[in-house]
Amino acid sequence: MPAFPDGLRSMERAAWAVAGLLWFFWLGAEDGSADGPLLVAAAACLALGLTLLRRWRSRRGGADIGAAVAYGLFGRRLDPRAVWLAQSSVCGFGSGLAVGPLAALLMLVKVSLHGHPAPDFSGGEIAGVLMRTPAWALAGLCLGASLGLATVAWIGRAGSGVWGERVQSPPGEER
Repeated sequence: MPAFPDGLRSMERAAWAVAGLLWFFWLGAEDGSADGPLLVAAAACLALGLTLLRRWRSRRGGADIGAAVAYGLFGRRLDPRAVWLAQSSVCGFGSGLAVGPLAALLMLVKVSLHGHPAPDFSGGEIAGVLMRTPAWALAGLCLGASLGLATVAWIGRAGSGVWGERVQSPPGEER
């Protein structure tokens, strides 16, 4: 498997551009709902997840580290597609887990920047955003897994030969 599929690099750049634009427009808006910071945090965490996945895969031997961990857990070598799927799912879960706390931090930053006599967000709204963290973590896990599955399907369909070779089992072990 390539270190990081080329199509995902442009997706990562686009995600950072969208997150920056959302941050720029949200910061100037006088909106007291929690939807704005959640949207900005979700976009930023998506971009961060793609960046972390790229860096994990592009490190020298990043895919080998994932394969070694899988070998230690399951006692056999895994197909590179399974390692890719696991890595994208873990990055998705971590990104989703960060949405709630990042949205709460953005809400606090906006309250401190705008200095109104009455804050834009109450403590209950911030707590409500933090209570949604498990749902965002599940959404991130699903998004990471779907990204991994779509990438595996796309590369396998393209016939590029990247996935064509099967991982050989160690001698004496059945696959």
